[in-house]
Amino acid sequence: MQHPMTSWAENPNYVLEGSGFYGNVLVTEQLWANILGEGLFELACLPFYLYGFALGDHVSVESDGTLKCVHSSGRKLYRVLFNQPCEISLGIDSRVDAMGGKTEWFNAKFVAVDCPPSEANQLEGWLNQLKRATPLEWESAN
Repeated sequence: MQHPMTSWAENPNYVLEGSGFYGNVLVTEQLWANILGEGLFELACLPFYLYGFALGDHVSVESDGTLKCVHSSGRKLYRVLFNQPCEISLGIDSRVDAMGGKTEWFNAKFVAVDCPPSEANQLEGWLNQLKRATPLEWESAN
C-alpha cells in the first residue's frame, strides 16, 4: 500500500516500508518520513496497518528490516472504518483538525486519525457517539 503525499510534512524526504495485518492478511505499507540522521527517521504520515507507531515518532530500521520506535511523539493514532460511505464521514476531517489532529483517508470508508494526547479522551468520546449513530468501527493503534 502506498500512502498519498502527506499533509503533515511539506516535503518528506524518505519512504520507509513496514508490514502489518489487515484481518488475516499481511500488508506491506510505505510510510513517508524525514531523515533525522544516524539511522533515525521521523514519521510524516499516519500508519494504516502498523500498530505502535504514530505521527512524529522517531523510528529506526532494524537489521531484519522491521521498524522500531525509538522515541514516541506522544501523539495518538486511531483507525476508523465505516461500514458504508456516509455523510458523517465528511465531518471527520474538520472535527479532528479543530482538535489539532490530522486525518488520512485510505478510501471512502477507511481513515487514519491522529490527535494530540490532550485531545484523546474527547476524540474517543466523539467516536463512541458516532458509533452509536453510524455503522462504524474504530480502534486505537498505539
